[in-house]
Amino acid sequence: MPQTEHPDGKKIELNESPEDFPRIAVPTVSLVIPSYNRGAYLATAIESILGQTYPDFELLIWDDGSTDDSLEIAQSYAERDVRVDVVAAEHQGCSTSLQQAIAQTQGSYLGWVDSDDWLAPTALAETVAVLAAHPQVGWVYTNHQVVDAAGRVLGLGQNAQIPYTPQRLLVEFMTFHFRLLRRSAYEQVGGIDVTFVRAQDYDLCLRLSEVADVVHLPRPLYYYRRHGDNVTHNQIDMLRWTYQASHQALQRRGLSDRYEIHLRGELTLQPKLEAVPLVSIIIPCYNAAETIERCLQSCFEQTYPHLEVLVVENNSTDGTMAKLQAYQDLAPRPLRVLSCRQQGANLARNAGLSEAQGAYIQWLDADDQLMPDKIQRQVMALEQETAYDLATGDWQWCIDQQQRRVHRFSFGGQPQEDWLLQLLMDHWQPPHVYLLRRQVADTLHDIEAWHPQTPVCMEREYFTLAALQGMKVLYVPGAQAIYNSGLSPQITGTTPYGVRVQSLQTMFERFRSAAEQYEGLEGAHRFLLNQSWELWEPSFELIGQAEQVCWVRHQETQETQMLRDATAQIVQTWLELPGAYPLEDQARRIVRQLWQQTLVSIRQTRGLRAALDAKQVAHALAQQVGLVVGESEHHPVVTTDLDLEPELVALMQGCPLYTPLFGEQRLKVHTVLDSLRQQGWLRQSQDSGVARSCASQPVE
Repeated sequence: MPQTEHPDGKKIELNESPEDFPRIAVPTVSLVIPSYNRGAYLATAIESILGQTYPDFELLIWDDGSTDDSLEIAQSYAERDVRVDVVAAEHQGCSTSLQQAIAQTQGSYLGWVDSDDWLAPTALAETVAVLAAHPQVGWVYTNHQVVDAAGRVLGLGQNAQIPYTPQRLLVEFMTFHFRLLRRSAYEQVGGIDVTFVRAQDYDLCLRLSEVADVVHLPRPLYYYRRHGDNVTHNQIDMLRWTYQASHQALQRRGLSDRYEIHLRGELTLQPKLEAVPLVSIIIPCYNAAETIERCLQSCFEQTYPHLEVLVVENNSTDGTMAKLQAYQDLAPRPLRVLSCRQQGANLARNAGLSEAQGAYIQWLDADDQLMPDKIQRQVMALEQETAYDLATGDWQWCIDQQQRRVHRFSFGGQPQEDWLLQLLMDHWQPPHVYLLRRQVADTLHDIEAWHPQTPVCMEREYFTLAALQGMKVLYVPGAQAIYNSGLSPQITGTTPYGVRVQSLQTMFERFRSAAEQYEGLEGAHRFLLNQSWELWEPSFELIGQAEQVCWVRHQETQETQMLRDATAQIVQTWLELPGAYPLEDQARRIVRQLWQQTLVSIRQTRGLRAALDAKQVAHALAQQVGLVVGESEHHPVVTTDLDLEPELVALMQGCPLYTPLFGEQRLKVHTVLDSLRQQGWLRQSQDSGVARSCASQPVE
């Protein structure tokens, strides 16, 4: 059987005769290649489809009146493979060709490949698997590689790397290539709109997003060729048609009375001032003279047009009030300065809420900031996604020392499949990352979610109670907040460790009470809800170790036991970290130590780039703690002569202990420690002074 060379280097077998693949009455997948004068590239596109590892498909090549040898090339493949059909049509344009070609196919799933592009060999197998496993999903799309005219890979396409939401699709076409559609969803929205000369696929995706769930398969399974003859080469004309598609979608979604699409080199979605809801930004403020100006400026620079800012002054002694009074006369947005005589951030927040007029509530601390489009992105998302109660986004943690920024850590959010679990295991983020509907804030106010007597970890209590109330959170990509630490004293850093632990113990009592009404608790939820808040330390010592194994002896009973694999690694690391803490913090300290050692190990074996790759590090750490089956490739390095690069040193030394990283790894370590506790191998400290204050750590 003859072979041909695929552009990615693989050998593809071509069929010698039609009998090799008997025609299937109704194939699972229908693929279309619309072609017009693409003789130079067409064979590559066809061969990539015939070389698929998933064979149950039909391929229809629709020649749109080509004047080169495209038709002859297509017919030559049809003669060799019964799965290939060719239609020679009059020239009608891409939209009509595509619509008519799809109408002549039969598969339950359908997709198309442009005649100058090609598929990776497993594209169909992987996308079919998604649709087959998820009947509620109407379509799936993948990442793509951009290649030049000669087929050389230029890099990963940027479109599909943009996180998908139906509202973001209004202005950014992330559902680019490759797409496999459920035919029922395609027919439900009426298929290709032939009135679109260009951007017909974008228009179709917008309509699909309004009726069907979509899955993003983040694998580069399509090769998009960029050359001078591309249909999309005329960017001005393409922008006009994408604007038309987006504008029509806005009308279909009932949003055109509140929002409008602007076209200035790119599409942007802008609210109409007279129609948008008011947002109240509430800022509790105590001794914030150094930071309040920067905080307020970030409020005034919001692109969202309809805001009020309420600053609740809470008995400051550093001149904060004088600065606020000066600002009040010059503020470009409505600014009200309130006074709360009862001391406490939560009391100030509650006082601000009682005066707020907005339909949305934005909490913000006086030393933090909002990026200019943060509120606008989240309001627009919540206005469209009415099933959600509050929105979250992305954020940066900026650490300053002596008036100089020394560290900046960025945290990208993600859709929350189990928001309650993330909160229970303290996958922390600051309160101003969120935006709440007013009725949500009022409900939480009624149950004292900002509890007047909670001295620390207040946002953990507030949002965990929101999750236990069954509230749904929407992740909005690009809605970014900035959390600053180091310029002024902060509550967590100045609170004695024993007070923090007692506060968490009381807090979790509230959580357990609220959880009695919560449906859907699973094992991990119950484990965390019932965790011990006593101070614990090992009641054993290491007496021997070998590869993947260690032996420990109980210090009171003299009993010995052998520990293996991840448990051995966790225990040996713990014994390097003296001190009595609750098991949650012990797990945090162990994971931090393993993370630092893993960074050095990866740096030694794979280089700096790999050590700074968050996904590689997270996977290696998962192996260390037993989340991933198999022996770890990166055994922790306790000492090294390696001269580490400054960026790696800065990451290891500057990353705060309470950074919201490696939540699953911390939970795994926590369960190992709790198992030892239940077996009687831990010792409870009766003296809260045994625990060292976390203020000595670089924490929030």
